[in-house]
Amino acid sequence: MKVERAAGLECWTTMSSSSNSLSPAASSFVEAAREFWHALNDGRGSKVANTFSAKAERIVEEWKLDGSATDNLEALLSHTDSTVQYAAAAELLKSGETRLSLPVLENLSKDPAGLIAPTAKLLLMTHKRVHVS
Repeated sequence: MKVERAAGLECWTTMSSSSNSLSPAASSFVEAAREFWHALNDGRGSKVANTFSAKAERIVEEWKLDGSATDNLEALLSHTDSTVQYAAAAELLKSGETRLSLPVLENLSKDPAGLIAPTAKLLLMTHKRVHVS
């Protein structure tokens, strides 16, 4: 089901095990997740990277408005790109969806050659410190 919002963002059109068809909004989330890390790596800096982060957050806010955020982000946890997995897991963690997000973050944190590993480790450490009393 496609849901359009005032900002022109759409949710998943359909998502099944046989079809990984992304809506324009999901494709934009994927692009923003990737570009965040590319901007940091290619010298464009954190200010540029943060514009991509803000774009992904706006998409998630639109998904929250129609109640599809968890489903859309959960589908992105299995994306082939670790930057997309990290972005989706981080957004789910912010929403309290630890059952979905923590296993992905744990997995990403264990990749010895992964660019995302140190950031995933830091997010996990921060989460554990905040939620251990």
